[in-house]
Amino acid sequence: MQRHPHLERSQIVPGLPSQEICPEDIFSPFSSPTAGLLMCWQYSGANSKSSTKMKHLTRVFLDDDEYRKEDMRIFDDVQEKRLIKEYLKDRSNPFRVENGWRSSSVKIRLPKEKVKFTSEEDAPELEITGVHHRSLTDVIRSVFEDSIMSTFHLTPFHQQWKTSDDHTINVYSEAYSSPAFLEAHEEINVLPRDPGDNLE
Repeated sequence: MQRHPHLERSQIVPGLPSQEICPEDIFSPFSSPTAGLLMCWQYSGANSKSSTKMKHLTRVFLDDDEYRKEDMRIFDDVQEKRLIKEYLKDRSNPFRVENGWRSSSVKIRLPKEKVKFTSEEDAPELEITGVHHRSLTDVIRSVFEDSIMSTFHLTPFHQQWKTSDDHTINVYSEAYSSPAFLEAHEEINVLPRDPGDNLE
């Protein structure tokens, strides 16, 4: 199957922050892909796992081609957490500043059993350090500057639903059909064009 020419030149790897990262690198912080799958499951969703989450474990994670039963004999979640911390300290990991990643701390207010606080500011505060995140605008900008952008559908349009009692209701689904996008598109299209510019 031949790839789209814009995908060949693209710096965007689906689901990953940089082209230098291969899908095989996803599990590199862990002792094995099996450990990575289990740690991924542990950190997804709520702390106490529901019946749905247990089914998800058995039908998605344990059914993954990377899962190896023999790796379970040496699995130790404490060791895996230590490996994650070491991996994030290593300058060769993909979650570094050059790839747009930042590390911040987050402060959250905590409830206390049988205690009512007069305001949220009076509640005990917990600071969580080492939260890795990327700027949403940086992510959007990097995609729009990439050659893959030419493969996206961005032409805005109005979508309406006519009900059986003859009412017309506007339908909004994608960002490009939102009122703000439609207005921005109209504003841009009335601007003077460069010679030879035949783009939408």
